[in-house]
Amino acid sequence: MNKKEKNKALKGAVWTGARTKDGKKIMFASEQEVQRLAKYVEKVLKVFGHPEAWVSDLSSVADFLCCFSTEKEQSAKLRKFAKAFGFEVEMSDLVWKVAERLQKAEKDGRSRPTTKASNRPKKRS
Repeated sequence: MNKKEKNKALKGAVWTGARTKDGKKIMFASEQEVQRLAKYVEKVLKVFGHPEAWVSDLSSVADFLCCFSTEKEQSAKLRKFAKAFGFEVEMSDLVWKVAERLQKAEKDGRSRPTTKASNRPKKRS
């Protein structure tokens, strides 16, 4: 996530009413992009096995895979996603960005996008 995306998500943040031990406010990040793409976010979460989850504009794929599964299960879910939607995602990809790629593919009449959600070049081993 770049600085611009983070600032945008924090701009619409909402105070939870709670504070940290040192008195700082605990904030929920904005949900503007997630709400705009709700239909596609639901599809992403369903494939990752968490259709009930709350998602903010700062939620990443890792938020739904790291804490709830082993590395083997994570890899299997990433492969399942790629098979279902035709493009790979990485743990660091923002959920709404993945959903945006899904939306674009549908609007373009393609059921399977051909590039990665993050538009990053593939890493070489």
